[in-house]
Amino acid sequence: MVVPRLLQQLDQAFAQSESSLERECLKAERVVAMARLGMMVEARMALGQVKAQLKRQVEPRLQGWATYAEAVLTYTGDHHAPSIRGLFVQAKQLALTAGDQALQAHTSVWLASLDFQEGLWTAFADELIWSMPELCLASSARLELLMARAYSYAGRPEQSAGYYRAAHRLAALDGDTAMIGAIISTRMIFQTDALALEDAFGRCAPEAARRVMIEVESSVNFNAGIGKADRVSWNPMLKAMVCMAMKRYEEATALLETHMRNAMADGLGAHSAYFHAARAWCLWQVGEQEAARRDLVTARAHVADMPDPDDLAATHARIASVMAVMGQAAEAAQHQREAERQLQWLKHQQAELCIQLARVEAERARLLQKSAH
Repeated sequence: MVVPRLLQQLDQAFAQSESSLERECLKAERVVAMARLGMMVEARMALGQVKAQLKRQVEPRLQGWATYAEAVLTYTGDHHAPSIRGLFVQAKQLALTAGDQALQAHTSVWLASLDFQEGLWTAFADELIWSMPELCLASSARLELLMARAYSYAGRPEQSAGYYRAAHRLAALDGDTAMIGAIISTRMIFQTDALALEDAFGRCAPEAARRVMIEVESSVNFNAGIGKADRVSWNPMLKAMVCMAMKRYEEATALLETHMRNAMADGLGAHSAYFHAARAWCLWQVGEQEAARRDLVTARAHVADMPDPDDLAATHARIASVMAVMGQAAEAAQHQREAERQLQWLKHQQAELCIQLARVEAERARLLQKSAH
């Protein structure tokens, strides 16, 4: 088995270290790397060994790294696990106690990422601003990726592109293929979501769909090449959405029918309505009207489960389209009005996020200017 370069670098650092504490912290950092590569069984076993060492060597820095590793491992297994935020907060507090700036930077970016995922824009910015001195020193690919994600969600592709490039450059310098895979996947997911939203409202450009399909296939091939094994069921679901935009309905239907159950179990359960509405449209287009009606019922029953306005807007628009072709004009109009309302709320959220991103950019520029003098 080929050992990924990131793990090789950690193993080399371990072999060269003369500090027992440093070696134990590197073991915890290796757990993080394995989790991010999708090596979940190996990561759990390694974390157990780190925790066993903690019973013999109670030290804030090692406790911090072990807690951080547990947090990342927990998050990788279940993005919605209730213990995740508490573990990252605890790891950050231990990093502060131990004076470990690298660990503080890691945990701050993760906490800001959780705030971003929950739509807590002010908290997201506050976390990054508070830790900006450490973040500027760390030159973190994860920070650059988080900024890229934020600008992608804010509908600012020009700004996000620069951050994706910066994240890719830093990850390449570190030999962090897991991070490169995450960068490619994240960019692809945001592009697919944006394309699907446009398609749901009937204004998708064919050339845009072809470009996104290239991104999807590139992401799948790269992550398969590095052996990244987590959430592989997501890729065909995303590819199905691009096939829809390209009006390849039979292919989209086959992908959704084959992979939906596994994808729901792999973390997409809250998006059940989104994918059932999409499949209902595809099924109607290929003449499977009764199956389309069943998916429509499921989509309408679960549409309120989704938290994000972009997904809500796309789903209501899809439902409206399906109901319109079924001849249910009045109910279709209701869903279309809700789709427009959610789209306006999305634009409001994007504007609010841009305000907070400006705060982060200003603080970063101030510190970089200060360090230059």
